Amino acid sequence: MRFNKPELNSLASNPATRFDKEGLLIITDRQEGFLWRSSEVRVERWCKLRGNLLFYLKDKDPKSAVAGLLVLENCRARIQNEERDPDGYVFDLDFKDSPSERFVTRSSAERLAWAQCIEQASSEKLNALIRQLKDQIVSQSRQPSSGASSMGNHIDLGMPLEQQMQEQLQLHGQLADELSVSVSVTTEVVAPIEGDLIQF
Repeated sequence: MRFNKPELNSLASNPATRFDKEGLLIITDRQEGFLWRSSEVRVERWCKLRGNLLFYLKDKDPKSAVAGLLVLENCRARIQNEERDPDGYVFDLDFKDSPSERFVTRSSAERLAWAQCIEQASSEKLNALIRQLKDQIVSQSRQPSSGASSMGNHIDLGMPLEQQMQEQLQLHGQLADELSVSVSVTTEVVAPIEGDLIQF
Protein backbone atom coordinates (compact mmCIF):
# COMPACT_ATOMS: atom_id res chain seq x y z
CA MET A 1 0.00 0.00 0.00
CA ARG A 2 1.37 3.42 -0.91
CA PHE A 3 0.91 6.56 1.14
CA ASN A 4 1.61 10.19 0.47
CA LYS A 5 3.97 10.91 3.38
CA PRO A 6 3.71 14.74 3.30
CA GLU A 7 -0.10 14.57 3.33
CA LEU A 8 -0.11 12.15 6.28
CA ASN A 9 2.35 14.37 8.17
CA SER A 10 0.13 17.36 7.45
CA LEU A 11 -2.95 15.52 8.69
CA ALA A 12 -1.25 14.40 11.91
CA SER A 13 0.24 17.83 12.71
CA ASN A 14 -2.62 20.09 11.63
CA PRO A 15 -4.16 21.69 14.74
CA ALA A 16 -7.57 21.78 13.02
CA THR A 17 -7.66 17.98 12.68
CA ARG A 18 -10.05 16.36 15.14
CA PHE A 19 -8.75 13.05 16.47
CA ASP A 20 -10.87 10.26 17.91
CA LYS A 21 -8.31 9.67 20.67
CA GLU A 22 -4.92 11.06 21.66
CA GLY A 23 -2.51 10.19 24.43
CA LEU A 24 0.69 8.52 25.54
CA LEU A 25 1.32 4.89 24.69
CA ILE A 26 4.41 2.82 25.23
CA ILE A 27 5.17 1.14 21.91
CA THR A 28 7.44 -1.82 21.29
CA ASP A 29 9.91 -0.82 18.56
CA ARG A 30 11.75 -3.54 16.70
CA GLN A 31 15.27 -2.43 15.88
CA GLU A 32 17.52 -4.25 13.48
CA GLY A 33 21.10 -4.48 14.60
CA PHE A 34 24.48 -5.55 13.34
CA LEU A 35 24.64 -9.04 11.74
CA TRP A 36 20.88 -9.59 11.72
CA ARG A 37 20.47 -9.26 15.46
CA SER A 38 17.22 -7.64 16.31
CA SER A 39 16.05 -6.22 19.59
CA GLU A 40 12.85 -4.84 20.99
CA VAL A 41 12.85 -1.50 22.77
CA ARG A 42 9.86 0.05 24.51
CA VAL A 43 9.47 3.74 23.79
CA GLU A 44 6.86 6.14 25.17
CA ARG A 45 5.26 8.04 22.29
CA TRP A 46 2.35 10.39 21.77
CA CYS A 47 -0.29 8.64 19.64
CA LYS A 48 -3.23 10.04 17.66
CA LEU A 49 -6.14 7.98 16.34
CA ARG A 50 -8.12 9.33 13.39
CA GLY A 51 -10.56 6.91 11.77
CA ASN A 52 -8.61 3.77 11.02
CA LEU A 53 -5.21 5.50 11.16
CA LEU A 54 -3.09 5.33 14.32
CA PHE A 55 -0.25 7.85 14.13
CA TYR A 56 2.65 7.52 16.53
CA LEU A 57 4.99 10.44 16.99
CA LYS A 58 8.75 10.47 17.59
CA ASP A 59 8.48 11.13 21.32
CA LYS A 60 6.16 12.18 24.17
CA ASP A 61 5.61 15.69 22.81
CA PRO A 62 2.20 16.06 21.09
CA LYS A 63 3.78 18.47 18.57
CA SER A 64 6.68 16.21 17.56
CA ALA A 65 7.01 14.81 14.05
CA VAL A 66 5.27 11.64 12.93
CA ALA A 67 7.43 8.54 13.33
CA GLY A 68 4.99 6.03 11.88
CA LEU A 69 1.46 4.96 11.14
CA LEU A 70 -0.61 1.81 11.64
CA VAL A 71 -3.63 1.15 9.44
CA LEU A 72 -6.17 -0.51 11.72
CA GLU A 73 -7.84 -2.91 9.32
CA ASN A 74 -8.31 -6.61 9.94
CA CYS A 75 -7.09 -6.19 13.50
CA ARG A 76 -8.44 -6.85 16.96
CA ALA A 77 -7.40 -5.34 20.28
CA ARG A 78 -6.64 -8.06 22.84
CA ILE A 79 -6.08 -7.69 26.58
CA GLN A 80 -4.31 -10.81 27.82
CA ASN A 81 -4.03 -10.01 31.47
CA GLU A 82 -6.21 -7.70 33.56
CA GLU A 83 -3.36 -7.29 36.06
CA ARG A 84 -0.60 -4.71 35.77
CA ASP A 85 2.66 -5.89 34.19
CA PRO A 86 5.98 -4.43 35.42
CA ASP A 87 5.90 -1.90 32.54
CA GLY A 88 2.21 -1.01 32.84
CA TYR A 89 -1.11 -2.22 31.44
CA VAL A 90 -0.52 -4.21 28.24
CA PHE A 91 -2.75 -4.76 25.22
CA ASP A 92 -1.94 -6.25 21.82
CA LEU A 93 -3.23 -5.53 18.35
CA ASP A 94 -3.57 -8.80 16.46
CA PHE A 95 -3.57 -8.33 12.69
CA LYS A 96 -4.91 -10.91 10.25
CA ASP A 97 -1.85 -11.03 7.96
CA SER A 98 0.83 -9.19 9.98
CA PRO A 99 2.65 -9.64 13.27
CA SER A 100 0.99 -8.38 16.45
CA GLU A 101 1.85 -4.99 17.88
CA ARG A 102 2.17 -4.50 21.65
CA PHE A 103 1.15 -1.33 23.50
CA VAL A 104 1.38 -0.37 27.16
CA THR A 105 -0.57 2.28 29.07
CA ARG A 106 -0.12 3.76 32.54
CA SER A 107 -3.64 2.89 33.78
CA SER A 108 -6.23 0.19 33.30
CA ALA A 109 -8.85 2.79 32.30
CA GLU A 110 -6.57 4.21 29.58
CA ARG A 111 -5.91 0.73 28.23
CA LEU A 112 -9.63 -0.02 28.04
CA ALA A 113 -10.36 3.34 26.37
CA TRP A 114 -7.66 2.78 23.70
CA ALA A 115 -8.80 -0.81 23.07
CA GLN A 116 -12.43 0.28 22.61
CA CYS A 117 -11.52 3.17 20.27
CA ILE A 118 -9.30 0.92 18.18
CA GLU A 119 -12.01 -1.76 17.97
CA GLN A 120 -14.45 0.82 16.59
CA ALA A 121 -11.91 2.31 14.14
CA SER A 122 -11.97 -0.26 11.35
CA SER A 123 -14.04 0.34 8.24
CA GLU A 124 -15.51 -3.15 8.78
CA LYS A 125 -17.17 -1.91 11.99
CA LEU A 126 -18.44 1.24 10.29
CA ASN A 127 -19.85 -0.77 7.37
CA ALA A 128 -21.59 -3.13 9.81
CA LEU A 129 -23.13 -0.16 11.63
CA ILE A 130 -24.31 1.36 8.33
CA ARG A 131 -25.88 -1.98 7.31
CA GLN A 132 -27.63 -2.20 10.69
CA LEU A 133 -29.03 1.32 10.34
CA LYS A 134 -30.19 0.67 6.77
CA ASP A 135 -31.93 -2.52 7.91
CA GLN A 136 -33.68 -0.62 10.70
CA ILE A 137 -34.84 2.07 8.28
CA VAL A 138 -36.12 -0.52 5.80
CA SER A 139 -37.96 -2.48 8.50
CA GLN A 140 -39.53 0.70 9.89
CA SER A 141 -40.57 1.92 6.43
CA ARG A 142 -42.34 -1.40 5.71
CA GLN A 143 -44.56 -1.12 8.78
CA PRO A 144 -47.92 0.56 8.20
CA SER A 145 -47.74 4.11 9.46
CA SER A 146 -50.06 5.12 12.24
CA GLY A 147 -49.89 7.86 14.83
CA ALA A 148 -48.82 5.43 17.58
CA SER A 149 -46.09 3.59 15.66
CA SER A 150 -44.16 6.22 13.76
CA MET A 151 -40.40 5.95 13.39
CA GLY A 152 -39.64 9.33 14.95
CA ASN A 153 -36.27 11.02 14.79
CA HIS A 154 -34.28 8.45 16.75
CA ILE A 155 -33.15 5.11 15.38
CA ASP A 156 -32.43 2.56 18.06
CA LEU A 157 -28.69 1.89 18.07
CA GLY A 158 -28.86 -0.59 20.88
CA MET A 159 -28.10 2.15 23.42
CA PRO A 160 -29.59 1.85 26.90
CA LEU A 161 -33.00 3.49 27.19
CA GLU A 162 -31.73 5.93 29.82
CA GLN A 163 -29.04 7.22 27.45
CA GLN A 164 -31.58 7.64 24.63
CA MET A 165 -33.90 9.60 26.92
CA GLN A 166 -31.05 11.84 28.11
CA GLU A 167 -30.07 12.62 24.52
CA GLN A 168 -33.67 13.44 23.60
CA LEU A 169 -34.07 15.70 26.65
CA GLN A 170 -30.82 17.52 25.84
CA LEU A 171 -31.91 18.01 22.23
CA HIS A 172 -35.31 19.37 23.26
CA GLY A 173 -33.67 21.68 25.82
CA GLN A 174 -31.25 23.02 23.20
CA LEU A 175 -34.08 23.64 20.74
CA ALA A 176 -36.12 25.45 23.38
CA ASP A 177 -33.12 27.64 24.26
CA GLU A 178 -32.48 28.48 20.60
CA LEU A 179 -36.13 29.37 19.99
CA SER A 180 -36.35 31.58 23.07
CA VAL A 181 -33.18 33.53 22.18
CA SER A 182 -34.05 34.53 18.60
CA VAL A 183 -36.00 33.50 15.58
CA SER A 184 -33.60 34.96 13.00
CA VAL A 185 -32.09 32.62 10.47
CA THR A 186 -28.60 33.12 9.11
CA THR A 187 -26.94 31.29 6.27
CA GLU A 188 -23.26 30.60 6.51
CA VAL A 189 -20.98 28.77 4.14
CA VAL A 190 -18.59 26.56 6.04
CA ALA A 191 -15.33 25.74 4.35
CA PRO A 192 -14.28 22.12 4.73
CA ILE A 193 -11.49 21.53 7.21
CA GLU A 194 -8.36 20.09 5.67
CA GLY A 195 -8.03 16.44 6.55
CA ASP A 196 -11.70 15.96 7.41
CA LEU A 197 -11.97 12.86 5.25
CA ILE A 198 -9.30 10.44 4.14
CA GLN A 199 -9.97 7.58 1.79
CA PHE A 200 -7.36 5.20 0.49
